[in-house]
Amino acid sequence: MAAQKKNAKIAGVDKFIDFARCELSYLDIKHEKINSIVTLPIEPSKKLAEKRAIELNNVLLKQSSLLLTNDEGLTLITKKPVFIEKTLTGFEIIDKKKVLQGEVEYYFLKLRRL
Repeated sequence: MAAQKKNAKIAGVDKFIDFARCELSYLDIKHEKINSIVTLPIEPSKKLAEKRAIELNNVLLKQSSLLLTNDEGLTLITKKPVFIEKTLTGFEIIDKKKVLQGEVEYYFLKLRRL
């Protein structure tokens, strides 16, 4: 998270951003208003079954829906956009951008609450 804070300071927006690394259920305790959540959702892997990843992402979406002050404040960063697209509940994708970090493709999915 140090790199993100440094980038925010360089961009001159560090006074407008609070960075948090915690369980979503604790965010409402720490912050009065949450305008935006940017996160890497859980994705299935060799160690995590797809069913469990879907369950965890459903918790993320539900908590985000309760915490956000606007309908378009959730952005997911993923390597597997097809998995995320087929498991969305309560949100729809309104913007999708592909970015490269080296040779690794990431997708930024901006969501709107339904």
